[in-house]
Amino acid sequence: MIATDDSLVDGHLPSHWKAGPRTDRLTSAPVLCAYEQDTGETVDNCRYVGGVPVMLTTSRATYLLYEAKTSEPVTRFTVDGDSGCPPEIRYYEGEKPPVTIAQDIDYAEVNAKLRPYVEGRAR
Repeated sequence: MIATDDSLVDGHLPSHWKAGPRTDRLTSAPVLCAYEQDTGETVDNCRYVGGVPVMLTTSRATYLLYEAKTSEPVTRFTVDGDSGCPPEIRYYEGEKPPVTIAQDIDYAEVNAKLRPYVEGRAR
């Protein structure tokens, strides 16, 4: 099945991958586990309003895809962060701003690696 709806759920996964009622017979449900890691290597120094300095560090996420019915591993892959300084940082009033923030993961790459397992390979 090739889907044309590429709108994203929570900004990360295509909306047509969202769990919910199905009309077709489900033979195997995938379960994705993500393990994000801040590697601690500084790639940029970000400055925000008021001169707040924040170090941007590299990040990496490892993904493990399992078949829910059997708990068998299907695939494992790693995706590195790829972003620069975010346009803003958020923290609660009365708290100190963070000293470091990690890069965002490239979710387009995550989706591309998952697509064959979720939608099937193109014919």
